[in-house]
Amino acid sequence: MQLMNKGYIKNDDERSSAAVPDDREEKITMLQGAAQTYIFWVDGFDTSSSTMTHCLYELALHREIQDKLAEEINDILEEFGSLSYQSVKAIPYLHKVVSETLRKYPVTPILNRECIEEIELPGTGHRITKGTPLIIPVFGLHSHPEIYPEPEKFNPEKFSEENIAQKYQYA
Repeated sequence: MQLMNKGYIKNDDERSSAAVPDDREEKITMLQGAAQTYIFWVDGFDTSSSTMTHCLYELALHREIQDKLAEEINDILEEFGSLSYQSVKAIPYLHKVVSETLRKYPVTPILNRECIEEIELPGTGHRITKGTPLIIPVFGLHSHPEIYPEPEKFNPEKFSEENIAQKYQYA
C-alpha cells in the first residue's frame, strides 16, 4: 500500500526510516501491487510445498531417519506439551533433516546476480568487474563431493555442528 500511495516503503520504526526525496514519482498501480502480492504468495507456497514433499519422500525412503526424528519430536512434545515456535526450534535433528533436504533438492538450483563493485576474489587472483553477470550454481555446489561427501546420499548428519565447522563457510 505504501508503494502505491507514496512510491516507497517507510520503516516501521519511525526513528530509523531513511529520508526519501519528495519528488519521487515511482508509485506502483493497484494491478502491479496485486501481481506482486500474488507472486509473493505463489513463490512462498511453491518453495514450502516442494521442500516438504522432498523431505517426506526422503523420510519414507529412510525409515531409520524417520524413526529418529519421530522419537525426538515425541520427546519435545512431552517436554513442551504442544507444538510451538519454541518447541520446534528445540528439535535439532529436524533442522538437520530440513537442511539436508534443501541441500539435495535446492529450491533455486542457480542464482543469477550482477557484481555491484569491482572485487578481487581472495586467494584466487581473479578480478570481477562491476556489472559482470554472475551465475552461482547452487545445485552444483550442493552436489560437489569435496564439499558434501557422497552427495547423492541423504544424510542429515552432514549438518551436525562438527561437519558444518569443517566446511568452507560459504558452502
